[in-house]
Amino acid sequence: MAIDDHLLRRCLYSPSLKIQAIRGKVFSTGDLLPPAITERFHMLRHQASQRSITLYTMALAAVITVMGLAAAVTMQQMLRRGADQPQIDMTDRYVDQIAAGEAPASVIPQAYVDLQRSLQPVVIFYDDHGRPGPGTGYLDQSLPSPPAGVLIMSASMAWKR
Repeated sequence: MAIDDHLLRRCLYSPSLKIQAIRGKVFSTGDLLPPAITERFHMLRHQASQRSITLYTMALAAVITVMGLAAAVTMQQMLRRGADQPQIDMTDRYVDQIAAGEAPASVIPQAYVDLQRSLQPVVIFYDDHGRPGPGTGYLDQSLPSPPAGVLIMSASMAWKR
């Protein structure tokens, strides 16, 4: 450092030495240029590997998220099907009894379920014209009728539950 300071002081007082001093500075920094370039390439290689690690991490996170979503949907569907099973069993039992010749009124239990206040399962038989017959679920003191076309649509579908 002392030599550089001495050289700069001389350049300030001697115009002919200014060019030589500047050339000396350029040549002395030339020794630093190759290691600086090498270091820069090493840093770029490190940054590139960091980018690929980030890319792989993001891809792995996306795959794990999709797998978790698939597992959640599968579990939800299994629970939903399990929740439908008691009603399906109840319906199958009533269909078997009616097919054996029993009257619909004698098949269902004698119960009164207020649909506005209860979540209990209900049974309502409908005739061919969509009018309610015997049943256990009441809405406003009467058996509810389905919207027009619901029974016609369900009769035309392959599944009839």
